[in-house]
Amino acid sequence: MERVNMQNCGDGIRRADNGSWGKGPVVKTVGGTINLKAGETGTMFSNLGLGAALTFVLPPAKPGMWFTFLRSGNGTVAVKTLAGVTLGAALAGKQMEAVTAGDFAALTVVAVSTTAWLVVGQSGTWAVNNT
Repeated sequence: MERVNMQNCGDGIRRADNGSWGKGPVVKTVGGTINLKAGETGTMFSNLGLGAALTFVLPPAKPGMWFTFLRSGNGTVAVKTLAGVTLGAALAGKQMEAVTAGDFAALTVVAVSTTAWLVVGQSGTWAVNNT
């Protein structure tokens, strides 16, 4: 019998760990836009040591997927959804940005449907940018 780690997903169902549970942070060293993939769910992303702006685009939402983003340093970190999908109070296709002065801010999001990501954890100040 094989032992499998289980994780609590955002939809209240426990599922087998896909191997990304607890991995991170993945430090992005190049600024610009990073299009995340569904297989990266459960990963923590950081801009540690990067002074350039960095935007993470969430993949198509599937209930139970989740991501954590850490802003470390002075670079801008934004989390954006695809068209037709909301993120917390942000309109569909718009973003949330870390605006905390100083070093650290964190944001954890969980997909609750195919059209909505919910903010389930936040440290520091994240502002909605609907422009």
